[in-house]
Amino acid sequence: MMMDLHIHSAYSTDTDIQVRDILKMAKKRNLRGIAITDHNEIAGSLEACELAKEMEGFVVVRAVEISSSEGHILGYGLDKTIKRDLSPQETVEAIRRAGGVPIVPHPYRFWSGVGEKVVLNTKFSAIEGLNARSPKGSNSKAIALAEKLELGVTGGSDSHEISEIGTGVTIFERDVETEEEVLEEILKRRTKVYGKSRPIGSPKYVAKTVSEWIGRGMKRI
Repeated sequence: MMMDLHIHSAYSTDTDIQVRDILKMAKKRNLRGIAITDHNEIAGSLEACELAKEMEGFVVVRAVEISSSEGHILGYGLDKTIKRDLSPQETVEAIRRAGGVPIVPHPYRFWSGVGEKVVLNTKFSAIEGLNARSPKGSNSKAIALAEKLELGVTGGSDSHEISEIGTGVTIFERDVETEEEVLEEILKRRTKVYGKSRPIGSPKYVAKTVSEWIGRGMKRI
């Protein structure tokens, strides 16, 4: 079964996709579950949990993408957000104290990845090995880093447009029916990743990212 574990909704400041529409598209693309990972905001994820009660057999993993002082960190299994701008280690510790699972997304992304050195010196639970908005080379390095550290992998579209949902996925070897089972499979390294990578130099992506970065005063989201 396949799940897209990195999706942004209108609760993020850089997209306007409605949560209900995300769920509809995920079902249309035969996904068995999703995680809405808005920037420093848990509301979209919790809304998805409520709406998914109408969808038999569909799993929503509560999640948030947190801006640490060095880059983005995903927290799964949370029911609240975590304070932004903490160090990576402090962010990871806060996620764990809240009962969540810290996973590092797109570690090699210039704009918002924490970088390899941080990953090597911080005890993450898994690494995002396929991010559909990252180039193939960056995704390959992320998978290699996960193998080196003997960590599980996740995959996600990192979608900010409805058409991108499902372009990157996490593949589970067995059916999972709850958030707890999803996280257990990741932690036990029983997942694989599949999907597209972003072509290097994609004009639309680069233009959007640079303009948003400048608009924020050259700060991470």
